[in-house]
Amino acid sequence: MLREIRGAILAAGLATAALAGAAPALAQDGPRYGGNFIAAIAGEPGGLNPVLWQGAEPQISTSGLFDPLIMLDMDGNPEGVLAESWSLSDDRRTITFTLHDGVKWHDGEDLTSDDVLWTFMGSRDGYMPHSRYRSTLDGLVESYAAPDPLTFEITLKQPYAPFLKVFAASNYAMRIVPKHVYDGTDIQNNDANWAPIGSGPFKFKQWVRGSHIELERNEDYFVPDLPRIDNLIIRVIPDETARLLALQQGEVDYLYYYAVAFSAIPTLQSDDSIVVTNEGAGLQGQVEMLTFNLDRAPFNNLKVRQAFAYLLDREKINELVFFGLARPALSNIGETTPFSSENVQVNYDMGSHEANVAEADRLLTEAGFPREGDAERFSVNLLHMSGRPYAGKVGEVFAQSLKEVGVNLTTTPLDRPTFIEMTHAKWDFDLSEQQFTSGAHPYVGIVRYLRSDLHIAGTYPSNHMGYNNPEIDSLFEASTTAASDAEEAKIWADAQKILSEDLPLLPVVEMPYTNVYRAEWHDVFSSIDGVFDIGRTVWTENGSESR
Repeated sequence: MLREIRGAILAAGLATAALAGAAPALAQDGPRYGGNFIAAIAGEPGGLNPVLWQGAEPQISTSGLFDPLIMLDMDGNPEGVLAESWSLSDDRRTITFTLHDGVKWHDGEDLTSDDVLWTFMGSRDGYMPHSRYRSTLDGLVESYAAPDPLTFEITLKQPYAPFLKVFAASNYAMRIVPKHVYDGTDIQNNDANWAPIGSGPFKFKQWVRGSHIELERNEDYFVPDLPRIDNLIIRVIPDETARLLALQQGEVDYLYYYAVAFSAIPTLQSDDSIVVTNEGAGLQGQVEMLTFNLDRAPFNNLKVRQAFAYLLDREKINELVFFGLARPALSNIGETTPFSSENVQVNYDMGSHEANVAEADRLLTEAGFPREGDAERFSVNLLHMSGRPYAGKVGEVFAQSLKEVGVNLTTTPLDRPTFIEMTHAKWDFDLSEQQFTSGAHPYVGIVRYLRSDLHIAGTYPSNHMGYNNPEIDSLFEASTTAASDAEEAKIWADAQKILSEDLPLLPVVEMPYTNVYRAEWHDVFSSIDGVFDIGRTVWTENGSESR
């Protein structure tokens, strides 16, 4: 099937810049031009509207089509994209962005501040909600305004020092969509969600369902010299073995870190034609976790959740599932994120596996689930996304420990849209295996799936667990008005301690950041957290010296 798809792409006039088995070309000075960069994703995105769909697969598929106002550079500092410049008022509440003049949508219409205002108000007013932005940064904003076609203003309710940095971070930066395409339409079902009109460095060409999405160079892009490649192709390859084979045979040029089988990393690191790097994954804080449905028995009982915590062997999971590449995590705030503090966590560990099993057995009995001999206490199911090399394997290892206390844990793989529907729309699950980034700041990283008022059906990500603790809500709010780093550190330490006591979720590991690409490619990432924003600056040694 891989070769059939490759043949179909070649027949359409597309080819990778490298051939299977070819040695990497000698490095060339400066960027070169032409060629086709092919990335593989583990599952098909729900759509190609960057406001309505977020996550690895949608972001890789849309980042080349749509631009944000600003992004982070490779050092983690904000830099302009659609915004030529910006300034902060004396009271540090109003940020004024000046847009580049002459930017065009792919259909030739002018991009103006009306588009920017409409995009941001869409999240606020609910007609086009960006779930990550709406659940975090929008709550800090008093108003948005577009006083003239090239000026956009954001006025905060109060000064918030980290605002610009998190506003520019890839997971929260609002990518601007065209008002003239969406306004007054049935937005959720607008054809542009599947055949988009953007303003970015690439134009949409075609989407062959189950096969690939093809983007072509925007020859009228307003940034000189970009993009350097002719086509950006995103192939849908759910099978991890097929993805790896495609990379090694030169049929795919790039795999993001959780599309790569971790067992393959040592082999890839010894291959001179492949680059393995954590570049592009800065400020991710990506934590793999198990989330509980707190509105459903048995997980509405804290003692059951505590028993599960005692039986979760993170070191064993890291070795067997992640091949020792991950970092066992007690906090859902990754260590690359400010204010991560694991020494405040309740550590559910009695010192040995046998002691942990005994404590879990005691807690389950006290919770009303006594065990007669070797009988089963109860059975629960773990939902996880298919197509990711570790997905489900965490549950399989965990199930071995749970079996020792009479708990039967089964696992069910679901494609991404169905998984989101079951966990975030219908709330029809016992446990789910998920990963969320804590990003550039914990306020934008963890609030979106823990604040009580974000238990909203149909929004992803959101508080799908049904977690409700007013003290946590108050700490989240207090973090936005902290007068110093020390005060904010105390707030987030308190929050992490309470979360470890309440156990709405179980952090498992912080993910290993093993992005891989073929060695003839350079400048694959254009920002510190640009793991899903590829194609903007990439170029190949096999390209031409000029257009």
